[in-house]
Parts: sequence; C-alpha cells; structure tokens
Amino acid sequence: MEKKSIPNAPLPEAAELVGYEIIKMIASGGFSFVYLAENNKKQLVAIKEYIPQKLPLREQSQLDLAIPPEHRSAFRRSLHSFFSECRTLSRVRHPGIVRLIDFFRAHNTFYIVMDYAPGSSLRKFIRRRIDNRMFYNKNSLLNAYLRYRHCKKRLIGSRQVIGERLIRKIFSHLIDGIGRLHDQELLYLDLKPANIYVHYDGTPVLLDFGATRRVSRENQKEISWVFTQRFAAPELLKKQRGLMGPWTDAYSLGATLFACMCGHSPQSAEERAVKDKLPKSLKALRNLYSSDLVDLVEWCLHLKPEQRPQTMAELQERLLACQLNPPPLPRQKFTRRLSKWVRRKMKLAPKVAKYS
Repeated sequence: MEKKSIPNAPLPEAAELVGYEIIKMIASGGFSFVYLAENNKKQLVAIKEYIPQKLPLREQSQLDLAIPPEHRSAFRRSLHSFFSECRTLSRVRHPGIVRLIDFFRAHNTFYIVMDYAPGSSLRKFIRRRIDNRMFYNKNSLLNAYLRYRHCKKRLIGSRQVIGERLIRKIFSHLIDGIGRLHDQELLYLDLKPANIYVHYDGTPVLLDFGATRRVSRENQKEISWVFTQRFAAPELLKKQRGLMGPWTDAYSLGATLFACMCGHSPQSAEERAVKDKLPKSLKALRNLYSSDLVDLVEWCLHLKPEQRPQTMAELQERLLACQLNPPPLPRQKFTRRLSKWVRRKMKLAPKVAKYS
C-alpha cells in the first residue's frame, strides 16, 4: 500500500506503545497507519493504528488523538470495521492470514499487533515487475510515457508481468486462506493486490480484514460495505446481500489474477455491463499464459454469480489442474532478435568482400 498525502501525522520514530517501540511507518490506508515496531524481546511486529484519514485528529507534534465533539460520532461509527477485523483475526488461524498477537488502547485510539515478515504488497511487486520490464530509468520521460501507454491505454506487452509458476504458488495459498474464512461463514469482500502481502519466499498473507462481513439472513440490519470498485463483484457494487456468497470473493480473486497477468486492474463490473473489453484482453493474454489459467480467470470474472466458482475448493481444484498444461514460450525480445540478425550479417560480410 502506497503512502499518500494525509492530514494526520503518524507516530514519531522511537515512540513507546505499551511495551512496543515504533521503528517507522510502513503503510497507510483510509482508516489506519501501519508501523514496524519492536517488542521487549527485540522481535519485529507490525502495529496497526486506527485513525480515520478523513478526520483531522493529530498534528505533527502530538501523540494523543484530539477528537473534536463534531467528529466523535463519525469516529465511533467507523470503528466498527476495526473491531470486526480484530474478531476475524482472533477467530481464524491459517498461514495465509496474518496472525493477531495483541490488541490494546492508547493515545485515545486502538491498536492491533500482528506478525511481521520481510516482503512487500502484491501491488508494489507488480509495479516493480513493470519497471523491470521497461528496462529504462524510472525517472526518465521515456519511462513515464511507457507507463502512461501501459496503464492508461491498458496495453498488454510481449512479456509476462509475473511468471505463471509464481502466480500459481501465490494464489494457491490465497484460495486456501479465503476458503478458511468461508468455513467460518465470513466473506472477505475487498480482495485486491494492495491487501495481499508477499514474503520474500513467495508465500502470501492476507491483510486488512476491515471489510470482512458475515452475510446471513438472520442479521438484516443496515451495515456499511467496504470494497474497491474495479475488484468488486456486481452484486457487491449493488449491495445485494441475498446474492452474495463465496462466488463474490471468487470474482475479486479473478480480478486480482488479471492484475498480476496484465499489470493493471480490469474494467469495473459497471463498465463491463455497458461495453465489455475483457474478451479482447483475455485473447491477448493467451499468447503469454497457458489457456487453462486464462480460462480460470474468465470463469471467475463472469458477471452472473451462478456462472462463477461456487466454492474455494472447486476453484483450488481447477487451479491445480492448470499445472498440467505448461505455459507457452514467451516471444523473444526485439533486442535479442536484432542482435542475432547483426551477428549473422557480420559473419556473412567477409565472404561478400572476398568475391567482390
């Protein structure tokens, strides 16, 4: 998750938090800061601080949140998703789901302490792969132009953004973790590259469970929905609770898979209902990835819920079957083809001079 210009100041480095010492801020979101910290045993942990960024609550020199009376009701309302995240993390144990270590109150707000391991978000990982694929200085004007063509015009290049073997490894773990949530009758609902943390060994961990909801007929009260438009299923965009189920998370999985293969998010479901450009993109991806994997993405991104995978077990079985079909060989780079042509011409040059 990228750092953004925000009205609230994060906690300073070396600040003390109930037995933890802040090292630095590593991420920020709409409702929180995430810090890298150290406990009394010198072990690294990640600490998530609840602080809604839409409300100006803390200045640079402060530690405590100053909550004005006019913002107190909004502060308490948005606190629901933070407590929901705590309940989810305490209930579900899985290697693909970040582990809750501690939960406490300080500085007029609440904190979650979680496991930490070196790595980066899948979103940053995709961006680095795109930069490496361009072969240019990322601060150059040429790189800026190529990024514009890729991200704005949604072009698919001649090389894989993330290799197919690594994609299968990441998503096999993700599907297993989301399936564990579904076993607890919970839906994740906000799956996207920014909420997936990838360790250096390639194993993923799900972060940010503030959007997780228990969708059941017993609770008909109005609840707040948290989702990202381009990764959300049609029934989630329309807030049709009766149509939601594991297939709703399957749509987000397909959109995240698409982002790993193309380097950008797909059209939103609303845009696809007007003019669907997905078939054209999937046709281009078949030149880079195996047909089985592209078919799996197409299956997950069906607009109708009944045409998507109905369980994570069904989706996992299909993903494992994809490994039997090797991906097509990537096309040679233009520079490599050019160098071969030049070497061939240089070998022929002396023979031409000899008979002239």
